[in-house]
Amino acid sequence: MMQEHRFLTSMGPIHYWTSPRIPDAPTLVFLPGLGSTHYMFSRQIAWFMKHGVNCLVWDAPSHGVSRPFDLQWSIDDTARWLHTILQQEHITEPVLVGQSMGGFTAQAMIRLYPGEVRAFVGIDSAPLERQYYSNMDLKIMHLQRVFYRFVPRWFRLFAGPYGVSTTKYGRSVARFMLFEYTHPQFVHLMGHGYDTIAHAIKADNRYALTCPTLLLCGDMDLADAAQRLNRQWSETEHLQLHWIPSAGHNSNTDQPDLTNELITNFLDDQCGIHLK
Repeated sequence: MMQEHRFLTSMGPIHYWTSPRIPDAPTLVFLPGLGSTHYMFSRQIAWFMKHGVNCLVWDAPSHGVSRPFDLQWSIDDTARWLHTILQQEHITEPVLVGQSMGGFTAQAMIRLYPGEVRAFVGIDSAPLERQYYSNMDLKIMHLQRVFYRFVPRWFRLFAGPYGVSTTKYGRSVARFMLFEYTHPQFVHLMGHGYDTIAHAIKADNRYALTCPTLLLCGDMDLADAAQRLNRQWSETEHLQLHWIPSAGHNSNTDQPDLTNELITNFLDDQCGIHLK
C-alpha cells in the first residue's frame, strides 16, 4: 500500500506517494507526463513493489491532486522540488522513470544535480537540447494553448484517449486522468506545459545523460514527433532504444508487462540492480 505525502511550495502543494521503505533496496521514481497523474504507473508500481523495489510517484505541480498550484513553474523548478522531496525521504541514487514530460523533469534533475541519479528511463519522452528542434517546432509548441482552447471537453474525453493509447486498458486510464480537469483547467495546463518545454529548449542547455539510460517508445506513438525524436536522440547520444510494439504515446499502459520486463532487464544489465 502506497502512503500519500504532501510537500508545500510557495506556489502550492505537491502530493506524492511512497511504498513501504525497504532498507538498502533501490528506489524507482515515476514521473507522469503532461496532463497525466500517478495512476499512469499503477502497473509498474505494483510489479516493482512485488519484487522488492522502493517506489515513489507524484502528481506533478498543477496536476491531479497537486492543485491548486500557480502556473508559473519551469521544468527546472519541477526538478528542484523533486530533488528536495527525495532529500526529505532520504532517497539517494534514484532511478528516474519519466513518461513524456516527466522525462524532461528527469533530464533537468540530471543536469542540475550531476552524479546523483543512478539511471534514467525515458518512456515516450524526448530530448531537451536545442539541436533536435526547428524554429517551427517551437512555434507550434507555443500555439498549443490556442489549439486546446477550441477542442470541446466532450470531444477531448472521447477522442483524446485514442490519440495516446491503442488498448482498452490504456484508454481507460487516459480517460480517467482527463476527467480530473475542467475545460479551462486543461487548456491552461497544456498551454503552460508546452510553453515551458519550448522555453527550456530555447535556453540551449547541454543535457548530458551521464548515467545509464534506456529509451522506450511506442511504435504507434503519434504525439509530437516522438518516434523521430527518440530515433535521433538514440543515434546522436548512443542511447539504448526499444520500440514497444502496438503501443501509443502512453506505451507503459498499452504494454505494461513488456515495459516492466524491459526496465527489469535494463536494471539488471546496466545498473547492477537484481530484482527478487
